[in-house]
Amino acid sequence: MEGRKVLPPKEEGAEKAVKEGRLLQRFIPARVIFVLLGFMGFNLVYAYKTVLSMSIIAMINGTKENNDRFPGDKVNWDHEEKSQVLGAFFYGYVVTQIPAAVLATKFGGKWIFGCSLLITGIMSILGPFTAMIDYKLFMGTRIIQGLAEGVSFPVMNGMIAQVGAETVDEFFSNEC
Repeated sequence: MEGRKVLPPKEEGAEKAVKEGRLLQRFIPARVIFVLLGFMGFNLVYAYKTVLSMSIIAMINGTKENNDRFPGDKVNWDHEEKSQVLGAFFYGYVVTQIPAAVLATKFGGKWIFGCSLLITGIMSILGPFTAMIDYKLFMGTRIIQGLAEGVSFPVMNGMIAQVGAETVDEFFSNEC
């Protein structure tokens, strides 16, 4: 008896899934979770990219009617400064397209995509404070947002290609 090892009883389905932290994957396929999280992530990407174009109207100190309709602190930017702020996002966005594809193949896409959304979210929170200080500082936050979001499409394309390849392999490996 002393030399014999007693193994714990085998865990059954749900208990094992809970211990491994995969209870959700037992009921919902990983591809469905991937699609839902990608959808929500791209909603954020488009929101960060486009919302300033609409909200800048309320941010700028303009006519009395504009100030009455949109109360709160205003910035005194002229047309050129406004244009630079609106374009700043895309200065950063263009730069990271190709490096992102290389990084995604080397490190995997999910961490790069998630970190890009995190960085963009932090810069979005800092945006109103930096806008009140100086428009150049606000441009800096927009450039950083562009740099962070420029990775989203190349990285997601790589992840979709990887998931798609697995689907095709499964499809052709199944016997009819």
